[in-house]
Amino acid sequence: DPNPASLYISNLKYFDRCQANLCWTTTPPPSSPTPPVTTCYFYAGIGQPDTQTVCPANATPSAAPSVAQVVCTCISPFVPNAAATACVCPQGTQLNAAGTACVEQFNLTLTSPAGDLEPSGTAAGDANSTKVMSVFVKSEKTGLAKSGAVVRVTLDVQPGSGGHNHHDAQRPKGTLVKGAPPNDRLDCAANGIPDSYDCKTLADGYAKFTFKSTQVSGTHYVSATCTTPTCVNNPQTAVIDVKVAGLLDIPASPFYGFKSPNGDTNHPYTYFLKPEFSSKLEKITSLYYNYTYLQSKNGVIPDFVITEGSLKWGGVLDCFLTCPDSVPWGPAHVEHRRGSVVDVRANGTPGAIVYEEQFKDIAKFCKVVIGRKHGVGSGLHFHINLNNGLKE
Repeated sequence: DPNPASLYISNLKYFDRCQANLCWTTTPPPSSPTPPVTTCYFYAGIGQPDTQTVCPANATPSAAPSVAQVVCTCISPFVPNAAATACVCPQGTQLNAAGTACVEQFNLTLTSPAGDLEPSGTAAGDANSTKVMSVFVKSEKTGLAKSGAVVRVTLDVQPGSGGHNHHDAQRPKGTLVKGAPPNDRLDCAANGIPDSYDCKTLADGYAKFTFKSTQVSGTHYVSATCTTPTCVNNPQTAVIDVKVAGLLDIPASPFYGFKSPNGDTNHPYTYFLKPEFSSKLEKITSLYYNYTYLQSKNGVIPDFVITEGSLKWGGVLDCFLTCPDSVPWGPAHVEHRRGSVVDVRANGTPGAIVYEEQFKDIAKFCKVVIGRKHGVGSGLHFHINLNNGLKE
């Protein structure tokens, strides 16, 4: 420093300008209405002209013994930062959008219990297609719950998830609904934006709601953002997999084959079942093989071609490229949602079942329900329910 060291005395404390910036607080007598004042000693900068005096934003300067020094007082409610180089908002507050005042900070918590959901419409009563959720807003300054906070909740879904290779804005993303007692609060309302809701916290700081899955499987996102007031940790997001658990690839077998390709590029692989139903499929096809082996096709493995099962996560199979009466995201195949149903070619072409009545007898013996032959043209098939006829 080309200038001699300067000393400044205040409240019997000595500060050397070559040291770090320092602060002190003057506290008036208890009877005085004047609040405590925090003052900081700032330096103009090493090597700077003595005529340069600097105060940070949100501070007021006062005279000092040397023009190379300036004493700055933070304007209330601003306080010095830890390094005594700036006046900042006190803990629990933040600058407003204009940067001119300190406003209370708020914190957002989105609660989503662990666990997957099943697609709606795949089980009686949709027992596992809803999840009770909530948002909670509190003050960072006081720690108290914030009543009347508005939190925007938006719903979305990951493209390509659930076995669907197609995606568009019409893909169902779920809904917020009123749950069953005692979880029957719905503190949210649709706000006119697709798949978006505005939720308002009550006196306890919570806004509660129930997320209901769609009939389409996939990975869903529930995102929450404080809009009034803003929260320091916007946004918060919960990830929910909507799926039928336990579906596995249908194992390869000498007793049956698969239609490949299946003709539906939007759902190129639909050969999933629950293991217990794959075992039942193996049983009836092996019995059918044993029967046909003794018939006129002696020694030839029978043609038994599976044309459809379930998607890897189950749910609705909207085969709209191969099902003439289907639309994207809408029901198409009857059932096929929980890994307990397969379709088998029955159109009279190579690969179709030849001994249909015998096949039905074998299926009945194994307690497998064979639906009527249906479909159009090359799509003619048997609908085989491997779960004792339970529609799912």
